[in-house]
Amino acid sequence: MSAESIIGRLLIELSVLLAGLINNAADLPHMQVQAQTIQQIRDNLSTLNDRQEAAKASLHQLTEQIKGARTQSRFEMRKARNGVKAVYGDRTQKLEEFGIPVRSAARAKPRKPAQPVTLEVVETPQG
Repeated sequence: MSAESIIGRLLIELSVLLAGLINNAADLPHMQVQAQTIQQIRDNLSTLNDRQEAAKASLHQLTEQIKGARTQSRFEMRKARNGVKAVYGDRTQKLEEFGIPVRSAARAKPRKPAQPVTLEVVETPQG
């Protein structure tokens, strides 16, 4: 069960109990201090719940703004890096000043020494 439904149910239960205490105040005069306490608790809980919901909405909004800023920063960084590479090339040490890894020149793989080939001479009968 989610915390929202728990708080919602608790607020409903407090309200129903409070309404019953207020409506029957003549029969329950000794419970009026308790009714005031319950009303304060209900009001405080409702206020806290509203503040929590507002904080959740604010957090969600901030999260979306951060995602947007991250996406935009990646896009702008990619554009800037490509611009730097267009000027300096992609294999110069100058790229390190911009935090761009330098591509090394393609190297030929070392070859294994060739195995000597032995040929057998087979004689065929002529006839």
